[in-house]
Amino acid sequence: ALPIWDVQNKNVRDLLQQTYTVRNVDLDNNIPFNIDLLLVNQVKDSLSGTALFNLDQYIMSGRPVFIAQNAVDADLNRGSATRINNNLLDALKHYGLEVTAHLAVDRDASQISVETQRGIFRMRNAVDYPFLPLLKRFNRDNAVVAGLEQIRQFFTCVRVTPHESAPLAPSNSSTLLLT
Repeated sequence: ALPIWDVQNKNVRDLLQQTYTVRNVDLDNNIPFNIDLLLVNQVKDSLSGTALFNLDQYIMSGRPVFIAQNAVDADLNRGSATRINNNLLDALKHYGLEVTAHLAVDRDASQISVETQRGIFRMRNAVDYPFLPLLKRFNRDNAVVAGLEQIRQFFTCVRVTPHESAPLAPSNSSTLLLT
């Protein structure tokens, strides 16, 4: 059986393959020029120096990258969260992105179903769970998000800290999608 995260990556890959050609890229080798978008998905361990260098070269060449990275590995089933410490999190700071281990909360968040034991009976109750923020307002002038009604994010912990030395600091014309 695959670990949970491998299953989730497989699900993302299966969905993307319905429309796009998807292949794995080894960051320890030069990233081929025929890659239209690089997806870096939830790195748990530190990358090698070569992998970080190749990723940086890809980003600095202006080619698109989507980084889905959290500083917390949260498990909803167990109700636990473990901090992720890797060098990718440090590297993202160079671009003006700080992924913190502080989970975002939302007072209008989603509900989850929780099972409790009452004597010999098991009960399922819906409870508010603030760690699943619900985004409802989007820039209608941006084609990427114009048609969206809402996005539910799971265990979000990103802070954008643009500074003058950040080569890719977000501007009004960019769209930042991080989980």
